[in-house]
Amino acid sequence: MKVVLAFDSFKGSLTAEKAVEAAAMGVKDALPTAETVCLPMSDGGEGTTETLVRYTGAEWTTCKVHNPLMRPLVSRYAIGTNRRVALWKWQRQQDLHSCKRKSKTR
Repeated sequence: MKVVLAFDSFKGSLTAEKAVEAAAMGVKDALPTAETVCLPMSDGGEGTTETLVRYTGAEWTTCKVHNPLMRPLVSRYAIGTNRRVALWKWQRQQDLHSCKRKSKTR
């Protein structure tokens, strides 16, 4: 028997990868002879970049960038092994919260 495990993440508790690994352990306990295929998935939200990186063989790296207010940040992205594909994740420190203007004191 072949069991295909294709889960999305469980927001705030398990990544898609950890979810399929946990389910695979349960399948092995219940059906020791079953072949399990683990396919972490993503619906385009949380975990999408990590899933794409895993399946494309890309590698994470960092670079210096600026937010829209020109404040410097370090951002993380992945570059494909063929050096033709880059996967960029919009991280929390780069969202609009990082663009709040500093209050001026008098």
